[in-house]
Amino acid sequence: MNMNTTTSKSRIWRTPLVLRGLGDSSLVLKNRIIKAATHSGSSFEEMGRTYERLARNGVGMITVAYVSVSKTNKTFENQHHIGMDNLEEWTRLVRRVTRHGTKICAQLHHPGLFTWSPHATPQGPSLFWLPSKVSIPKVMTKKTIHEVREQYRVAAELCKRAGFECIELHCGHGYLLSQFLTPLINRRSDEFGGNAERRAEFPKLCLEACLSSKLPVVVKMNCKDGFPGGLDIDDAIVATKVFIGAGAHSIVPSYGYTSLNGFGMLRGNVPYEKMAQAFS
Repeated sequence: MNMNTTTSKSRIWRTPLVLRGLGDSSLVLKNRIIKAATHSGSSFEEMGRTYERLARNGVGMITVAYVSVSKTNKTFENQHHIGMDNLEEWTRLVRRVTRHGTKICAQLHHPGLFTWSPHATPQGPSLFWLPSKVSIPKVMTKKTIHEVREQYRVAAELCKRAGFECIELHCGHGYLLSQFLTPLINRRSDEFGGNAERRAEFPKLCLEACLSSKLPVVVKMNCKDGFPGGLDIDDAIVATKVFIGAGAHSIVPSYGYTSLNGFGMLRGNVPYEKMAQAFS
């Protein structure tokens, strides 16, 4: 192998990365190292220590996972939301990161049908039960759909006020916007259901709501759900074109449905022995 080629490839990660949207909107990262949205602490202090360490070590952008757009409709009760009641804490967290030259991104999230929070109401595109809390789920009306869209708009605006420089719209892994993309769960007959393009309509509205903040927005979505009746690659391509056409700066491809094939998202063998012990 040519040593010059090897050296060149090893330096690619150090080059700047530009995420471009419609018009003049863009985001320039100092390198191509992006910390994906994963759980990084149950408190602002825990997250702050983790993210600041990554920032000091040169990460180009850090994505904060599962920032709920709703104070009540969350996956777990201790999931972080963004609102006026905790805006100062978010602002301090962002400053700890950005002072080191690292960009910070908020992954905005709504669980939809998949919630374990005792105060949440499972709701989704159609009547469907997911293995979460024992509660009768609600089918979202058009009024509810536009209320949730507004929650995304407000959350994105608060992210901007806190100093976030990017939004990641979570349309994957079986949460609300993913549920709208999935044929098995979205069986609506109105403009928010049907073919792949219409199933992408509500996520597109939420994308546009986030873009109104003037922050760059990337979309995390499944290429494939991994179960019969789930989103497949052909429909994912259709949804991708819808999102890019609406102004998304980038697509973050993923795979798997947390609530219906969680182990399809993970590497390694299924821990049958540990699972048996847990349920015995």
